[in-house]
Amino acid sequence: QAVALASEIANLTDRITSALTHEDVSVAKDQSLAERIDMARRHVESQETLRAQIDASVKTLAQHRKDLKKISSEMAHVEEDLDRWKIAWTHTVMKIGLAAEASPTAALSVIESLREAKTQQDEADVLKKRIQGIDRDAQAFQERVSQLVNSLASEFKDAPPEEAGVLLNAKLTEARASRSRQKDIQRQLNAARMEQENAKKRLDDATILIESLCREAHCTGPEMLPEIEKRSQQRRQLNRENEDIGDRLRRLSAGATVEAFVAEAESVAPDSLVPKMEQLAGDITALEHERSELDQTIGTEKAELMRMDGRAEAAGYAEDAEQLLAGLESDVAQYARSKIASVILARTIEQYREKHQGPLIKRASDLFAQMTRNAFHSVRAEYDEKGHPVLVGIRASGGEPVTVAGMSDGTADQLYLALRLASLENYLDSSEPLPFVVDDILLRFDDDRAVATLKVLSDLSEKTQVIFFTHHHHLVELAQAAIDDSIMRVHLLGVPPRIATLH
Repeated sequence: QAVALASEIANLTDRITSALTHEDVSVAKDQSLAERIDMARRHVESQETLRAQIDASVKTLAQHRKDLKKISSEMAHVEEDLDRWKIAWTHTVMKIGLAAEASPTAALSVIESLREAKTQQDEADVLKKRIQGIDRDAQAFQERVSQLVNSLASEFKDAPPEEAGVLLNAKLTEARASRSRQKDIQRQLNAARMEQENAKKRLDDATILIESLCREAHCTGPEMLPEIEKRSQQRRQLNRENEDIGDRLRRLSAGATVEAFVAEAESVAPDSLVPKMEQLAGDITALEHERSELDQTIGTEKAELMRMDGRAEAAGYAEDAEQLLAGLESDVAQYARSKIASVILARTIEQYREKHQGPLIKRASDLFAQMTRNAFHSVRAEYDEKGHPVLVGIRASGGEPVTVAGMSDGTADQLYLALRLASLENYLDSSEPLPFVVDDILLRFDDDRAVATLKVLSDLSEKTQVIFFTHHHHLVELAQAAIDDSIMRVHLLGVPPRIATLH
């Protein structure tokens, strides 16, 4: 068996060696059968890996061939589109007077010149309409002044329309002041008449009350009422005293009748009454003292009750009302002085605003027109229905004013940015420059207005550094296309955030 196994091992060794040699694998003579089997296994594994790679490469090559065929087809379509575009380009550039061989740059230059000419023509038309409107307004003003002079102030008939307008305005101001004084006097007169009617009503009520008292007292006239009132008070006092004495006798009788109490008192010896009376006198003094204190308390409470009656307070309020009426005239004069001072102060503030904000508004108008691509040609300060100053944009076509509420979000943002940049330029003219930092201010701008705004920021970079943050790549592309690389640097802060700086 050993000889058979040795023969089989030798046979297998020769076969493996032959197979490895056939595959160009070098085999040492002293290597065992196990080592040669291991080498054969590794060689088989490497060949299988190579075969898998070859299969994958074949598949990739087939896919590339398909892609090449698809790209060739697309190139054919693109060439067809290019031929059609060249035909359309030839017809288009011929409309603006250019040859078919003209470059897009030359065509854009001609188109820009035409657009600028159209813009200038539109501006000329707007100015012409404004001049015509001013002439119409002047003619209407002269006619209106002439009508007012003929109907209200013939003494100004020979004066020029402008001077007559000033004189009419002065006369109107004087008439308004006179009317205001007349209204104040009329209000005072109405108040006095109302007070007179109230006093008359109170007098009539008092007369009716006195007549009623005279009937109750059975007297012929009100002059007898004080004496009757005095006698009535005396009678009430005597009745109260009589009742008090009766009450005292009933308390002293300890439940007996007054007659029985008097009979019992007559039966008591007079000598025994003196000591008892002295004792009772002491008790009475103490009781009188206590009663005095009670009377004082009652008087205080009555006074408090009378005060709570409201009559004294009503009299005080009536006196205060009279004092207020007396001081009303001086208060009205003081109010008039304060009102006039307020008007003068408001006009002074407006003059100061026009003097100092004029250059700022003018510069903001230029920037606003540039950022809106001349959709608006200026910014103007006006007043709303409540008299508050507001800013409006003036459309280039038609010249109608548009408030901030009537603007789109993007246009409103452009207005605020124009005001901010105008203020910043005014500050930089007299102060040390500081970097101007903005963060995605063009989100609600279309591409044309975004490019125009980027050019405005480029102009501002000549005075100070501008740092523009954005996470929209297309804005960076617009800036790179519109702004010279010599004044702009793009810094990548991450993907996709970017930052552009203008120097």
